[in-house]
Amino acid sequence: MDIVSRLRARRIYRGWFIVSALFMASGLTIGSSQYAFGLFVGPLEETFGWSRTQISASLSFTAVGSLVAPLLGRFMDRHGARPVLAFSLALIFLSFALRPMMSELWHWYALSLLQFVGYTGATILPAGRLIGIWFRRTRRRVMGITLLGNNFGGLWVPPVLAVTLSMFSWRGGYVVLAILTALILIYAMIVLREYPRSDETDAADTR
Repeated sequence: MDIVSRLRARRIYRGWFIVSALFMASGLTIGSSQYAFGLFVGPLEETFGWSRTQISASLSFTAVGSLVAPLLGRFMDRHGARPVLAFSLALIFLSFALRPMMSELWHWYALSLLQFVGYTGATILPAGRLIGIWFRRTRRRVMGITLLGNNFGGLWVPPVLAVTLSMFSWRGGYVVLAILTALILIYAMIVLREYPRSDETDAADTR
């Protein structure tokens, strides 16, 4: 085996990079919207005088993610998972980036709605499509690994935000979330590809 063949043999399968992007996108999306939500309630209540009930009512927009899922799924069938993930992460990024500028309760609700519109498209939908394409033999096992990102987000997002809130403010927390979302979006757009190339097809069949 020559040097080129050895390097190709040792090259990391692209499917694992795709798994990592889906893992991080799901972890940040769920970690920020569910596990770390309570960290912002007190600071928002103190800043604006909103009640906890008013703030927590925004969680009802979670249902919007389920309502738009069929539309995103239909779009994904036609155009692939990559644009769906990009669109969803972009919406989540905007919802975080604009929150430091909000001043009214309806701003909070509008941005929460924006966040949850992108919820499904940044978590289960792209994973359900791409894992089956890139890991044909072990798709169930790899899907399980990918979905671990949901709970992993609960392990790292709250501590990161807790430190940020203690050092800065709730506005700084949302800036950090916006930056992290943008970084994951950029990474995902670099590594995501809908189908394996001809030289990757055999690898996809054996994984």
